[in-house]
Amino acid sequence: MKKLMGTVVAVLGALLVLVPSGAAGDGVTVTVQDGYSCDYGINIPFTRTGRSDSYTFEIYAGETAAGAPEVRAEVEVHADSPVTVFLPLRYDVTGPSTHTLKVTAHVLPGREAFDREGIVLKTFDTTPSCGCAAGTAGAFYAGGGSEGSPYRVGTAAQLAHIQKHLKSHIRQTTNITLSGSWTSLGDFAGVFDGGGYQISGLSSSTGGLFSKVYQGEVKNLNLVSPKIVANGITHIGAVCNLADQSSFSDCTVLGASITCTGNGYTYQGGLLGYSQQSTLTRCKTTGSLSGRVTASTYSDLTQGGMIGSCQSTVLNGCLSGITFGGTVAVGGYYAGGMIGAAAYPVDVKMIGCHWERPARAGTYWDGATVGDFNYNSNGSYGNSQVSSIEGLS
Repeated sequence: MKKLMGTVVAVLGALLVLVPSGAAGDGVTVTVQDGYSCDYGINIPFTRTGRSDSYTFEIYAGETAAGAPEVRAEVEVHADSPVTVFLPLRYDVTGPSTHTLKVTAHVLPGREAFDREGIVLKTFDTTPSCGCAAGTAGAFYAGGGSEGSPYRVGTAAQLAHIQKHLKSHIRQTTNITLSGSWTSLGDFAGVFDGGGYQISGLSSSTGGLFSKVYQGEVKNLNLVSPKIVANGITHIGAVCNLADQSSFSDCTVLGASITCTGNGYTYQGGLLGYSQQSTLTRCKTTGSLSGRVTASTYSDLTQGGMIGSCQSTVLNGCLSGITFGGTVAVGGYYAGGMIGAAAYPVDVKMIGCHWERPARAGTYWDGATVGDFNYNSNGSYGNSQVSSIEGLS
């Protein structure tokens, strides 16, 4: 009589751990079928018995093993101790989803007359990969927050959830539309990769997407039509209010509208409000900056197409099509095509940067028209001012 081999795979037990990336176990060979691949998936704790070392793992969407599997793999297990079987799985990274695992144990050569295949099924729900409890708003469901396995972000709630993981690697996986009032993220010290996707609908009274980036990195970010209306914030930028020892590359801000009222020195930038010991590479900005300083004592309003104020900063291959406007009660109004002002020590370099030269706008308290659109802190640095920039208008 042939014996059913279900006991071989029953050792899966109750534990099924969802993880962001593969964890290869010793003594395990996994061959995924049909060229299926994904850089995240599930780890399956598994222990074989001596009656089989050859298995087929299949994962189905939903609560049953019906229809075609999402992924199918042939698995060889040669270790007698517990192992981990990793399967790639393109599950929904924006929230929990239900799947069914089917494992079939194959008969060992020479045992065909004594055994027959055994099958076990297990239904499971994906769980947060960021250590948060199931049901946590915006929890991450893929990634471990490391460089090789960044958290995946695909919703507005997950974007806001970055505040709970400020030192992590983050990757945006789809276009995100924000609604309501956005609270700027800070202090971010991780890596945010926008993946070239868009973030639209940002409306905030606290400043940009990030309040502060410290020893962090932001790249491949596309902000579309951010609208910031703030009062009493000294430094404001669409991407980040304050940047310290950080890098920004391939970040684009299109159609920004940044308006602020202050009662003291106020600095606005199309990308950053303030930058210290940071770098900007291939960044682009369009839109408008407007401000009003109401202080009764001397206070400046300073605007920059890329950065409001900075020191020890390098800009390389950046483009700006920002327009400017503002008033001060008692003080000065200054605007620069790329940088509004450079703080001491003036160690600012601009390489191959270009900006549109809009009509001068703004008034001193006495009504005199002002504006310094030629400002770049110490010579031209190989930059040019042009009447228009292709692709920015």
